[in-house]
Amino acid sequence: MYQDLLVYCRDPARWPIVMAYARCLLTPGAGLIVRLCDDCPVGTPACGSAVEDGVLLTQVARGHPVLAEALVQHSAWADAVLIDGLDDLTVWRGVVNDSARPCLVLPAHHGAEPRPPRHIGLGWNGSLQCRRALHAALPLLQDATRVVVFQAAGHAADADAACAYLGRHGVGTLRIDSAAEPADACTRLTELSRRYDLDLLVLGAFPHVRFSEWDGATTLARLLRSAEVPLLLAH
Repeated sequence: MYQDLLVYCRDPARWPIVMAYARCLLTPGAGLIVRLCDDCPVGTPACGSAVEDGVLLTQVARGHPVLAEALVQHSAWADAVLIDGLDDLTVWRGVVNDSARPCLVLPAHHGAEPRPPRHIGLGWNGSLQCRRALHAALPLLQDATRVVVFQAAGHAADADAACAYLGRHGVGTLRIDSAAEPADACTRLTELSRRYDLDLLVLGAFPHVRFSEWDGATTLARLLRSAEVPLLLAH
């Protein structure tokens, strides 16, 4: 589990769900949640921070440029960033690229009872981004009861190394060959998430270029808008 999280939610009505999920990702009895709110009027030079129920509440002015900068700035001292309701992909790309932190994304319609991720899927194509995502997710993978590695075509050797690494860190894995055409990657990942009853999907993020089966702004955009389970993305 994580020690420190930065959390952003666009819809005030969803804060209870988002904060409950954030607490599921923290080591019990430890850590800090920084709750970032963009509800100050535009032009406000600075909004203070306050502690509320053990959560550091930080407010910034409305507006996407300010929001993106604030997310990147505050992510420096977080293990991961949890985002809900951010549908502007330009802002999302900026946060993923510039924060150097994994981003967890809650589906827009996610309203299930928050629970720690116990069934986790890892989309694997051997890329640098996928390796970073694996390492970023390791604290969660070590607490999971089921970890399924979705192996892209042509990456058996890489998947062997990844599963061996996870095994040395106490993570048992089930490996699945899951080849799909790039255009069908989103549909395939959604099907696999249902089949294996996943409650978290871990992926490398490729915001700008088409790279291989798990890649591309098109696949990520579709997943961000239609995913049925939370995502953990790393660039």
